[in-house]
Amino acid sequence: MKIHSTPQSLSLVLQYLQQVVMPDLTSKDAVASARIIQSILEDLLKRHGPSADLLLSISADSESLEKAMAHTLGRPASQQNGIKPIPAESFDVLADRYEHLVDWVVKLCIDLSSSDNPNAPALLRRAAEWEYSYYEILPTVENKSYYDNVQTSKTQAPILSKEYLERFLQEKRGPLQVCHLQRLTGEHGKQTYIATVKLGNGKTEVVIRKEDEAPIMMRGIFMLVQDIPLDAFSEFFEFAGESVAKVRQCTIESRYRRNLEHWEQYISDVGRLPSSSRWRAPFDIVAYLEIDSCSNRGGSVTMELVTGEKFEIQCTPVAKSFVCWHRGIASTDRICEFRAVGEKKEFKGVVDFESSCNVHQGSRKPRTLMGGIIDDGFTPS
Repeated sequence: MKIHSTPQSLSLVLQYLQQVVMPDLTSKDAVASARIIQSILEDLLKRHGPSADLLLSISADSESLEKAMAHTLGRPASQQNGIKPIPAESFDVLADRYEHLVDWVVKLCIDLSSSDNPNAPALLRRAAEWEYSYYEILPTVENKSYYDNVQTSKTQAPILSKEYLERFLQEKRGPLQVCHLQRLTGEHGKQTYIATVKLGNGKTEVVIRKEDEAPIMMRGIFMLVQDIPLDAFSEFFEFAGESVAKVRQCTIESRYRRNLEHWEQYISDVGRLPSSSRWRAPFDIVAYLEIDSCSNRGGSVTMELVTGEKFEIQCTPVAKSFVCWHRGIASTDRICEFRAVGEKKEFKGVVDFESSCNVHQGSRKPRTLMGGIIDDGFTPS
């Protein structure tokens, strides 16, 4: 079995870092660290070829410099104090010899700095340029790439357009037409689209979930494959007399309708809370819940003031929900933009839309949330 050389291995690591790892980094600190690693890898790769040749050439130039300096000082040439680079040595050996050469040239410069010879300033400048030449030339030296293009399983995701979606669905379902495609906001690093599709004599709406090219986090609900982790809610389904396998066969619409039926029954059994005298009539608050029945997506409020003014308020999320567990109740706070529209007035601003749910009948704290973060969890800024 062939053993790859060190330059080949370094080149492969460098290519994977540039083409696979760095494009997916989102943190500024991670990007900066990756660039440092890239610079180090590039330097190590150069040391197995062009850098060694460069250092050998610069070390050889020191011989003429040392002779000129010795002649100016009125001394015989010392052949770099017995230090002379030999070709075909490793970079580390060459670097060690170069370091001794620099020390010897520095000693000659110290003697020249106290000399009255008119050639001394020019030689001191030449010595400084010689020492700096390695670092000046090194960035212009190109590496030999052993792998011009790393083949990976990751491919560039096409832009989701109405035309692309139509072609994709036609390949799967035959003749149809995508009449409308709209991207929805939010969803923690994943893309959500809603499309109207004409199939035969009828129309239907399709929801598309698409992963971002660089997910916010590489775990949990931020990954598309774990977008709806039904297994995490198996205990809840069992408590309700269902199973994960049965729920997988249901449509999202049927689950929402089932949820609305349960809320209608709850309102019928419990009734409304009494309204304060501040309000002329009962006001309605509707919270848009995620399918985890805990975290909210904002909501809407309809109210009438004692002045007779009526307002319709829509609250649109601008951040993820924050869920706290307190005395058996899951309380959700979500920062939202609100737009309050009245008959002659309109207000805009920011509001904390709060809702609470007695999920699992208060038997345990929620472990997995679709649209929020539990209070002792982690969320990126």
